[in-house]
Amino acid sequence: MSTKNLSRAKLETSDGNNIDTLFVDNRQEDNESHVGNKLVITCEGNAAFCEIGCFEVPLKENYSALGWNHPGFGYSTGIPLAVHDANAIEAVYDYAVNKLGFAPKDIIIYGWSIGGFSTAYIANSHPEIGNVILDASFDDIVHLAIPRMPDGLESVTVNCVKKYFNLNNAELIKSYYNPIRFIRRNNDELISTSAKVSSNRGNGLVAAILESRYPALF
Repeated sequence: MSTKNLSRAKLETSDGNNIDTLFVDNRQEDNESHVGNKLVITCEGNAAFCEIGCFEVPLKENYSALGWNHPGFGYSTGIPLAVHDANAIEAVYDYAVNKLGFAPKDIIIYGWSIGGFSTAYIANSHPEIGNVILDASFDDIVHLAIPRMPDGLESVTVNCVKKYFNLNNAELIKSYYNPIRFIRRNNDELISTSAKVSSNRGNGLVAAILESRYPALF
């Protein structure tokens, strides 16, 4: 990773965790498209780190980029539970707007896999955000948890997931009405419930968005 225009900061969340961040400022770069004036906040997938994850993707196109590590990953403190993750992305967004000086309309949130929860949460909380990208994400993690648990434990699985790890991206993102781009891979077994392409839970996420925006079609 290039260290040009790179800075690192720790952000304190409302629940007392410290979130490790990386920021590359390309606003001063001389490029005709001026994409450096846009900030991409990247939300990594499970067991991924911003140092080696999707944080580098917007940098290749000369966007400014702000990456962060989930609670409990890298130098970020805390436990990777939904409530801590929600507080973390709130701190990151506040930092982007009030410290780094990016207008909400110039911010793009890019969520990969389980980072789709962080993305959906902040888009729900701040619908003024300019754009959202959901890459290899899912509608509701409960659909992925059930087939991975022993038969007969469905009710226990549902109750535990809803109580401790409630990642319902579809419900959160439905209140966001600015542009969304979906990236879905046909052979993504991690967010599928079987070998069939139709079982990819990204399909459910797209369907939920379409139904909320165009109810007359359903």
